[in-house]
Amino acid sequence: MEKVNEIVTIAPTVLDLESNFANNIITKYALTTITSKKDIDYKSVKKEAVENIEALEPEDGLQVMLSAQMNSVHALQQNMMLYANAATNSDVAQKYVNIVTKLSNVFIQ
Repeated sequence: MEKVNEIVTIAPTVLDLESNFANNIITKYALTTITSKKDIDYKSVKKEAVENIEALEPEDGLQVMLSAQMNSVHALQQNMMLYANAATNSDVAQKYVNIVTKLSNVFIQ
């Protein structure tokens, strides 16, 4: 959390972890990484979301949003590949692979 706290001192109105802005970004990103409604440890999911965003070292609010989006897309890609590998029907597996391909193009175009 040190990096986020450093950012907070740079732009307290934008990235204050207690603010609605930061909380909404972290919460929405954390929710995209949850694959099952059983036994959710929301605190650890939220902590991981903060750590993943901090790893990209965002410097302002826009970069925080892009970091959250990049991490969310990555988590979704990983989940879709798991589903594709577990699919017993080749048509279903191909649909998951197609989703991964589309998600891969999010930041390319």
